[in-house]
Amino acid sequence: TLSIHSFPTRRSSDLDAGFWTAMRIRRKWLRDLSSIVFSLYYLIAAERADEKVRKVRGMLTLEHLRVSWNKGNTPYLKFVSALLRPRLMKYPPRAIRIPRPGGEPVQAWLYFDGPLSALKDHTKIVIDVPGGGFVAMDPRAHDDKLFAWAGKTGLPVLSLDYRKAPEYPYPYALNECFDVYRAVIASRGRLVGLSGEVMPKIVIVGDSAGGNLATGTVLKIIEHTASIPLDSELPLPMPEGLILIYPGLDFNIVNWMSEEHMSLFKDRRMRKTNKNMLRQKSMQYNHLAGTPHHSEGEDFTALPSKERSRSTPGPGSFPERPSSNNEPLVPTTLPETPGTRLAITSMISYFNDRILDPATMRSMILLYIGPHNRPSFADDYYLSPILAPPSLLARFPKTYFLTGERDPLVDDTVIFAGRLRKAKAEAYEKEKERGEHLAKEFDDRDVVE
Repeated sequence: TLSIHSFPTRRSSDLDAGFWTAMRIRRKWLRDLSSIVFSLYYLIAAERADEKVRKVRGMLTLEHLRVSWNKGNTPYLKFVSALLRPRLMKYPPRAIRIPRPGGEPVQAWLYFDGPLSALKDHTKIVIDVPGGGFVAMDPRAHDDKLFAWAGKTGLPVLSLDYRKAPEYPYPYALNECFDVYRAVIASRGRLVGLSGEVMPKIVIVGDSAGGNLATGTVLKIIEHTASIPLDSELPLPMPEGLILIYPGLDFNIVNWMSEEHMSLFKDRRMRKTNKNMLRQKSMQYNHLAGTPHHSEGEDFTALPSKERSRSTPGPGSFPERPSSNNEPLVPTTLPETPGTRLAITSMISYFNDRILDPATMRSMILLYIGPHNRPSFADDYYLSPILAPPSLLARFPKTYFLTGERDPLVDDTVIFAGRLRKAKAEAYEKEKERGEHLAKEFDDRDVVE
């Protein structure tokens, strides 16, 4: 489903330019009206809109991020969204509070197409962690998606309004998400209106930054369960599934893919799925290295040593700064990596993305971490779930991904999905070696789709 935040990128950029132009107006009613007027102007004057967006992104602030990503909650756009939205639910969402042990309650919205009394008949629930760069967008900014899910599935959808950075830096929001899951399990769903007679089945969903938090929540559930003494409380049951929508899973923004990561892209079982992305990476390599263009039959494998030395002038360096006309980052030299063809990461490949560019990503990361945290980007897998050890990945529920081939975050999806498959396959082989009775042969589709 399309929301105001899923406008074609040209329109989104025009809206951003209009809302940023009006953001200094003090009176709210006048600011909201002016935002629409300026946006209409920028729809006509597209070059001016691009100029405004480039200028703002050169000095991006928290206020700019929030104005851009929260614009769907302004009254005029909210009114237009409500008019255009299909009528998928008769009942409005309900605001609820989820208690936390030793902390402030978590605010949430319950989307359910029925009277509250009908919740007693349900034994399944979806817990949604909405995106917004960790700094913006409450569940109501995702109304279109949540109305569609609740209306079409008939299930209760609990969307969390976790507290945002930088006021509440890492890992505050992650702990809130974990505490909500634990509270729903402890009450057997009673705190959201279920009968409590049976343990509810839960699916966790997260998009973008919410995908990071949803994955971190599953990691915390696994570790919490593993750390509980046998004579203590019952272990937390795993969620039935995890759904990640263009998740941000890696905070370490780098220019070049590692050999390990490229091997996951080129996995024999996933070549058909990853075909277009591999072709794109090959073309980018050829463009930067000055080699002939990619051919249809090219297998994206190692270059002959002579060609590699000719097209790879020396050791790697950081990319140059983008030029004044906002051209993509272009490295001055290509790093030598024996035995593999080099590939640029998606975050750098799609540098000119209108929604999420490296400057926005870096600002978001710094705001989320906060000024007093000093996490290790090399091994903190709650911050970057892509780093999670195989022992934890092997215990994940089935995971579904939705991504785009040219999304700046698409590498995170492919790499994490590959690591999940690999960890599950290795765990299966170990069980087989121990002579354990396995119900069926290992199937990738039971792990990731």
